[in-house]
Amino acid sequence: MKKLLILLLIVGFNLSAKEVILKIKHHIDGKEVVLNDSIYNINSFDTKIQRLQYYLTNFQLIDGNNNEINDLEKYVIIDINTSEYSLGNISVDNISKIKYYFGIEKEVNNGDPSVWPEGHPLSLQNSFEAQMHWGWSAGYRFIAIEGVTKDIFNRWNNVFQFHLVGNQYYSQLQQDISPTEKDGKIYIEFNVNLLDILYNVDIIKDNFIHGSGGSNDVIASNIKNGRVFKSESTTADVKDLYPELKITPNPANDFINLITGSTNISTFEFKIFNSNGEFISDYFPNKSSNLNISSFATGVYYLQITNDKTIIKTIKFIKN
Repeated sequence: MKKLLILLLIVGFNLSAKEVILKIKHHIDGKEVVLNDSIYNINSFDTKIQRLQYYLTNFQLIDGNNNEINDLEKYVIIDINTSEYSLGNISVDNISKIKYYFGIEKEVNNGDPSVWPEGHPLSLQNSFEAQMHWGWSAGYRFIAIEGVTKDIFNRWNNVFQFHLVGNQYYSQLQQDISPTEKDGKIYIEFNVNLLDILYNVDIIKDNFIHGSGGSNDVIASNIKNGRVFKSESTTADVKDLYPELKITPNPANDFINLITGSTNISTFEFKIFNSNGEFISDYFPNKSSNLNISSFATGVYYLQITNDKTIIKTIKFIKN
């Protein structure tokens, strides 16, 4: 009888287990990202996305009683062409939080990649374009973002590539979640806006980094500070930190003026670019808020505002 009871408990447990699915929607301001096709406005430049892959690892769920569920998938390679990823099976319904890491822990990151079987997220890829392993001493690319913008001749020639490599980028993330259930599966949904990944990243000048530093540090900071991965219950966009900075009139004929409100702009730098990313002019609103644009060709321009070499805001304006 005791054995039968144990068997029934085991069977009942298995019957109640549900598969956990991580569902990720990659978009740019709500518009689904299609590789090598659609044109998107990224940091004020017409852009095509050619690649997006990254690692999320060591998943842990927490229920409403603060119990930890650790028996989940350890390594997942996220690809923009795939929207759903299985994290394993659980027998708990009241999940309230998810913890996970961006990147791969040092011991595995600097280990031998050949030990992983074909098809595993950490295995060596047959295609160079899809390869995520950089080298034994450096480890894996934690994220690979690639794309192209137009040059000054309106040709799609300005390539950008950001491959983050280095144990310093390994970081823990956590979110409150409200999972949904359908067909016996538990869905945890993330919204990922590529503008949040590339927030304050210079895709024109500091645009080709394999390793660490520069724009890669900015991308890593965006991820670590919680800007990028947002659950369905926390999808509000990060607020504009400088809402008072505006251009008037817009559109304009001869002059533009920068409205600063109470914002202290004494340490800011201001540069104007055309729609092809070509530098047009510096702007010194500390001396005069007026800028004569009468000699500018008719078209779209962007005022790029930086502070300590970090882009803090880009304002689009039109010259009539």
